[in-house]
Amino acid sequence: TLWNAQNGWINGNYGSGSTNTLYAQFSMVFYDFPQTTNSAGGSYGGLHFFQDNNEHLLVGNAWLSTNWSADAKEAGEPDLSPIVPIVAGDWHTFVIKSVYSSNAPTAETVWMDPDFTKSLDGQSPSLTTALNNTFNQVRLRCGNGSTYAEFTNVVMAATAQDLGFPVPMILSIHNGQLSWTGGGTLQSAPAVIGPWNDAADQSNPQVLSTTNPAEFYRLRQ
Repeated sequence: TLWNAQNGWINGNYGSGSTNTLYAQFSMVFYDFPQTTNSAGGSYGGLHFFQDNNEHLLVGNAWLSTNWSADAKEAGEPDLSPIVPIVAGDWHTFVIKSVYSSNAPTAETVWMDPDFTKSLDGQSPSLTTALNNTFNQVRLRCGNGSTYAEFTNVVMAATAQDLGFPVPMILSIHNGQLSWTGGGTLQSAPAVIGPWNDAADQSNPQVLSTTNPAEFYRLRQ
């Protein structure tokens, strides 16, 4: 068990009335993974949310799959997309975003091997679902037969930026003032189809002239 309610920061923060957002990141490798499953279950493991002794979302490998997958009562045991078979010795990194709503299912998004040079929400998720993921414990699990695994880089955070992802680039114009977040280079063009060139003025924010010809703007990462 990594965390439980006595650790302080969990307490009731992720109970049935929560409206918080939580990010979890971890890397995992199986060193021994028997490639057999049956109706009684096979190898399994991953980061697992628990409410007392009730199993909620697990990300890693589900009981009846030989692929990287998830496990939860409401969602079954879906393989992550694209389907990647588990190979002993191959490390993979997972990010889980849990958006809690009071007395409603938690919106879950899982990314496998995301690109940490790009903003997270701009990347294709490996799984999206909604389920009960209230918890007061977080466990790292692995088991069945000779199966064993290693975990590293386990992080729980309030934002994707706390995990190391860049801030999304957002360009806005309000009351004649242009500004943006997340870095990038400002480009301008006389038409939507271009030609696009780096703007001479890279000030952020900057006041736009209302008497100049129409101009279009975008950000280049």
